Amino acid sequence: EELPTHGGSLRVYLARVESVHRPAPAVAGLLEREATGGLTQMKTYTSFAERAYGAKRALLSFLISAKNEGKTICGYGAPGKGNTLLNYCGIGT
Repeated sequence: EELPTHGGSLRVYLARVESVHRPAPAVAGLLEREATGGLTQMKTYTSFAERAYGAKRALLSFLISAKNEGKTICGYGAPGKGNTLLNYCGIGT
């Protein structure tokens, strides 16, 4: 089940292989869209990792420059996403 939360999320119901439950027709459509979007190819994830690393380096460069110029950085909102960003970039205080 596709949900609009956080720009798009999935709610997944699981069952054992031997269960009487079978995948809903929407599953095949989602798998097809994933394949069409390149999500079954490693290069998609490698490219994403490279872009994420570039964004990390750019952010750290900006923060170092701002600190060297005596500027103050303030953040507000998005605590979950903000913490993910801070942790990925290794940013403390």
